Amino acid sequence: MTMKAYYKFTSGLLTICMTLTNFPTIWTNAQETIGIITSAGEQAQIERNAYQRIQAESYDSEEGVQTADTSNPDASASDGGVVGWTDAGDYTAYMNVNFEESSPANRIILQASNPNSTEKHILVYLDGNQENGTLISEITISGTSYWNNYQIFMQNIPDITGVHDIYLYYEEGGINLDYFYFSRDAIPEVTLMGDADNDGQFSLVDIVLLQKWLLNKSDAHLGNWKNVDFNQDNKINIFDFCLIKSELLKQIPEQMNMFRVAVNNLSVDAENASVSFAIQTQGEIPSSAWVGIVPAGTAHDEYSADKVDIVYQYIKNISDNYCTLNLPSGSEGEYELRIYDNDTGGAELYSEAFTVKRDAQMQNPEVIASNFNGYVVNNLPTSESTFTVDNTCKIYSLMTYHWNYAQGTQETGTISLLEDNRLLGTWNTSGTEGMYSTPNACWWAYPEALTLTSGHVYTIVDSDPETWSQNGGSGYAGFFEIQGNYISSAE
Repeated sequence: MTMKAYYKFTSGLLTICMTLTNFPTIWTNAQETIGIITSAGEQAQIERNAYQRIQAESYDSEEGVQTADTSNPDASASDGGVVGWTDAGDYTAYMNVNFEESSPANRIILQASNPNSTEKHILVYLDGNQENGTLISEITISGTSYWNNYQIFMQNIPDITGVHDIYLYYEEGGINLDYFYFSRDAIPEVTLMGDADNDGQFSLVDIVLLQKWLLNKSDAHLGNWKNVDFNQDNKINIFDFCLIKSELLKQIPEQMNMFRVAVNNLSVDAENASVSFAIQTQGEIPSSAWVGIVPAGTAHDEYSADKVDIVYQYIKNISDNYCTLNLPSGSEGEYELRIYDNDTGGAELYSEAFTVKRDAQMQNPEVIASNFNGYVVNNLPTSESTFTVDNTCKIYSLMTYHWNYAQGTQETGTISLLEDNRLLGTWNTSGTEGMYSTPNACWWAYPEALTLTSGHVYTIVDSDPETWSQNGGSGYAGFFEIQGNYISSAE
């Protein structure tokens, strides 16, 4: 067996190579295997793994660059060396990079420094130089302040499989390159900045999730990390956390001004075919936002609802957050209350189904209790409005009277009913005219499934005693009338 040896000296790096007759010899440097010297004394390239770090100084060929030692503890590069002293147009080449066939690479990651404040660029070519290769990436290297302040840069690339040669061209001088490698995990597209959980909304929930993720909590998973990369450096850290909090605080006034709506206490008066409800809004009310009733099963787009709405009202015209919509007399069936933010293809903001079904027994209700009389009335009762029932009865309506010296009331309020001082319920009311067309003199409430029994004292409570009528004939108690039907023992 014979042995031949020679060395290669490049920028302070000494590599000794030997050949043994009939045995291949491996040519290495401090970082990785570069090639094999065959028994004929020729270097044969071996494959590099595209998904492991490829040290910049392990190039197979280069032009214009030099390598530098990074043993200085102040340097942030990995152990070994780096490529430096680059000028515009310099390059390094890395042969036989194996991307495998199973799944393509779609991102390149590298660690580099740029001591200048201006951006610089590394062009990545596949299987050739600038003249005959394929450009797959142009990576921007932003300023890192110091030559020894190395940072990670990355960019998505077209899908690559198989074995290829990689050429890195330094478009401007002054770039220092530590290493590079490829990944099958492409940088995701931004769907909504701040939306850490990728649910389509940016809220306080995203702030909490990012905080937990930065604290390495096991249950914290970012749905799309690029959505919280606020400074666009492809890294998620405390700087992004500060920026995302600042952005949310800026958006709170905008969100507070967004039009929102909520419906409460929806009440159906089957006998009068009307629906009453309280409506609360937030933000500026759009001029054509509307609420209406449509048949059940109507498609939920505004165009379809607008074609078949039975009754509607513009929300801007609703006073005191209370609304009553009247269906045609005698209406029965399944309906839906809908709210849209405009009348030209607007978005649906609310939908609630309800049924209008008249009780056969209640179609001819009788007076269960009343303290009405024909004498002159005043306001502000000084006695409680109480009554009892002789037998079990099902209540259809409660009514209180508000003559208010022929002025009536602008709006109606609520009526409550107590059983032995225990609250049975509070109901919104609708109004009808009194004598001489007095507006809203009669306040009507239509409780559902309300049954009264003998042996109890019931008390009516009106929300506006200052306009509630009373006189000596009522014992100075507020006027009321209860309608319903007594239930026979067979029932």
